[in-house]
Amino acid sequence: MLQTRFIRGLYRDGTYVDTANIAEALASKPEISDTLIFAFGSSPSEGSLGDGYNVMQYLVQGTSSIAKVDKTYKVIGNDEIMWAVMGHLQRSIPIAVDHPNANTPDVRVGINFSIFKVLFPIKYFSLGFICRFWNGELARVVSEPYREGNMWCYEFQLITNNPNSYMSADSLRAGREVSWDFSGYEEGSEGGGMVDATPSWFKNQMTTTRIMYSMTGSAKYETLWFEITNSQTGEKAALWMFYQQYLAMKQWARQQERVIWNGRYNRLSDGTFGNLGLNGRPVKIGSGIEEQISGVNKIIASELTEDMLWTMTADMYNVMGKENSKMVLITGAGGITEFHKVLKKMSHQVNIVDTVFVNRETGNRLSFGGHFTTYKGFMGNEITVVNHPMFNDRTVYPKTIGQYGFTDQSYKMFFLDFGDYEGEPNIQMITKGANGEDRRMLQWFTAGSTLPSFQGKSNVGEYMKSLRSHGADSFSCYVLSETGVIIRNPLSCGMIEIRPN
Repeated sequence: MLQTRFIRGLYRDGTYVDTANIAEALASKPEISDTLIFAFGSSPSEGSLGDGYNVMQYLVQGTSSIAKVDKTYKVIGNDEIMWAVMGHLQRSIPIAVDHPNANTPDVRVGINFSIFKVLFPIKYFSLGFICRFWNGELARVVSEPYREGNMWCYEFQLITNNPNSYMSADSLRAGREVSWDFSGYEEGSEGGGMVDATPSWFKNQMTTTRIMYSMTGSAKYETLWFEITNSQTGEKAALWMFYQQYLAMKQWARQQERVIWNGRYNRLSDGTFGNLGLNGRPVKIGSGIEEQISGVNKIIASELTEDMLWTMTADMYNVMGKENSKMVLITGAGGITEFHKVLKKMSHQVNIVDTVFVNRETGNRLSFGGHFTTYKGFMGNEITVVNHPMFNDRTVYPKTIGQYGFTDQSYKMFFLDFGDYEGEPNIQMITKGANGEDRRMLQWFTAGSTLPSFQGKSNVGEYMKSLRSHGADSFSCYVLSETGVIIRNPLSCGMIEIRPN
């Protein structure tokens, strides 16, 4: 567990060693920004200046190391990435039109092994397939399908040992789904078949974000010291930065968190962009977490129910990767309120098993401002619940709903799969780069009366100290990031959105 203590102070020569200066470290090793995420994650209740705002960055970047290089960002050479997800190997097919006798229950379709026809929108099943109908009836495809208009006609025969059995009219209505269960053939038979399974393709692109801040010569004397301790290993780090820089980096980290969640893909179908910057080049925005899972496993309701929780967790665990599988529910105050209402009703079935999040690195147990609680009992499955402070931020989400006045975002409950797929994290940050360099966090300065020096020293020669970029009594710092987030298997995630009356 990482514990952070914040110490405000004035700069004095010799007080801090320059190897502990986080400003200098960021300039050469942007991965040190992960340490900031830990520091900002400390809860205000612990007497720190952290606020626990950067939950997703913590989950996808976090390790227990202090200010060390890690491999949490995937570096790619293009600003757009595509990947395939196989998903289910088969699917059910809806009946295209009502069977002629679907609305006449007195007609016993399929009785005494009689052949009956069903129309489907596509050719999917094969001769010999035994299919399962809506109400559980099993019937065998007895001939090759053929075209009938723009649909495909299949001939079926019931699988039964009772000649008086027949199809229920309800199973033969349009929209009722039929699935392939197994196949059955006679001795000396020929043929066979399989259903076609093709992967779904997903794509995303990176977003370029920037901030800029300036510091006067006087502001350089106000500093902030991060005293970070790993309570398990005893490893310590004393990292410091200018207080003005702390405020700027806190805004940068918050901005990164918001683009991870709220980004909306804006490349048009023809590959062009409607959003252009001042220099005429496109402003590219990538999909965030919410948009990437918006088309799968979504439930909208006026209140949360026990059945919704059981259904969502069961559906997710059916398709989740089995490598380091971990289900996390991220929501806000509204979702937490709804969740605990349901827990009161099912308290005998669900138990708290942990109050700290277990990182994918074996043995590292990390807390994040007390926002994590793990429950077990959802059909034997575990789920870690997180109250995300960002979802409750009315300066970002001004619309409030419900009797408690919580933000509408706080009522969205994101069920996310943090497992691995073929050794790669399901949810992963990406950045553009090549040849050992990347654009996860670029930082540069322009100097006026003062330099962005550390340890009271300048990193330039005496002659260069007199050459400045402008005449203001300050220097400016620019920070740029070109990053994105991808969910490798969106099918293993879902969302319940509560819209209280």
